[in-house]
Amino acid sequence: MKKLAIVGRHYGTRLNAPFGDGSYDIWAFNDAGRKFERIDALFQMHPKHGYEPVEGHLEWLRDNTTIPVYMREYRDDVPMCVVYPFEEVFAMTGHMLCMEERMRFFTSTVPVSIALAVLQNRPSIDFYGIELAHKTEYFKQRDCFTFWVGFAGGRGIDINFHCASRIFKKDLYFWPSPAECERRNIKLTSEELHDQTEKGGSTEV
Repeated sequence: MKKLAIVGRHYGTRLNAPFGDGSYDIWAFNDAGRKFERIDALFQMHPKHGYEPVEGHLEWLRDNTTIPVYMREYRDDVPMCVVYPFEEVFAMTGHMLCMEERMRFFTSTVPVSIALAVLQNRPSIDFYGIELAHKTEYFKQRDCFTFWVGFAGGRGIDINFHCASRIFKKDLYFWPSPAECERRNIKLTSEELHDQTEKGGSTEV
């Protein structure tokens, strides 16, 4: 099974994806099929009325005869339609309960693709063009995204982020930043000097 690159639409890093590296499969979303130089699977999980208005997308879905298109249900007007295996995917989280109900957790298409990668036992997933930035509709989708990233990593899949630094590259909750360490060291040194002066001790190092 090939390595996998999941590529979103965010302009900052999407074009850095390994389009020219045949050791990767490239997965993308919605109308990216006619915009990226290469993809190996497309995910279109919206109902038809959600993607019909997108210029050129419906025509691409009808004319495409080589790239699998994962969809929520079978559509005979999409020749490469592949019905997404929801039940097989949800079986992976069947041991996880929320309010005594089986976990069935999808809030956007990117987690849908991650879950399929886990089901396929991909060796690694590289992410590009995904930010889920604050003050956008995507911000509300972060929880599900991070859930499935953690699920994939927990299954032993190598995870490589070339994006999403605002989500995952932060100071540890219990571990101070370098600036904070420096500030604390200065403060600690001052307190030690004060204590030694009060006690009549030497301040030489």
